[in-house]
Amino acid sequence: MKNIGDSFSFVFKDPNWLSKLLIGAVFTFLSIFLIGIPVIYGYGISLIQRVRKGEQNPLPEWKDVGVLFILGLKYIVTLLIYYIPIVIFMLPIFILLIFSFVKSVTLMAFVQGSIIISISIFFIILYALFIMLITPLISVQFAERESISDGLQIGKVFDRFKYYWKDVLIIFVLCFMLELFASIGLIFFLIGIFFTSFYVTVVRFHLYGQIGHNIQENLLL
Repeated sequence: MKNIGDSFSFVFKDPNWLSKLLIGAVFTFLSIFLIGIPVIYGYGISLIQRVRKGEQNPLPEWKDVGVLFILGLKYIVTLLIYYIPIVIFMLPIFILLIFSFVKSVTLMAFVQGSIIISISIFFIILYALFIMLITPLISVQFAERESISDGLQIGKVFDRFKYYWKDVLIIFVLCFMLELFASIGLIFFLIGIFFTSFYVTVVRFHLYGQIGHNIQENLLL
């Protein structure tokens, strides 16, 4: 990725950056009550679309909140579908373990159950990390036509991963560091975290948008 720095500075180049951050912080606060989460994600998808087009000031305006809510809800559904295998994988294991413990609570049963749970958790963590790794590509794919079915085209995601895995890995590391940065808001009496969290969100989606822009450019070559 050539313009990583732009993802951290683009916000402050917008003439209305302060008001947009303030509104974003409000919706981040409302995310505590869940209603703000789809709006924030919808705003992020809109940001991806604008970065992908190469707009000079890509930070979206806060308008048509209802549209952002629906867009974000569809995006959330797309991501949740990717995590369904975790539920499918774990449910029968836990049922089997509960049945085993109820039937015969022995030391051997406890040890065997602990081993099974440990191995299961290990693979679940690996799977979850992998989904987090390819989330930028899933997000870009979803943002192209705002379609759940597009976001679920895993074959296309893998094809793009082969070409953009370095960018995806960079974003994965940066997003981890950004989440640590967001916690700085705790210093400011728990209020600042809503500002830093929203800032981290738009930086993350701008990074996603850069991948989308690169994909768009390569398609035109």
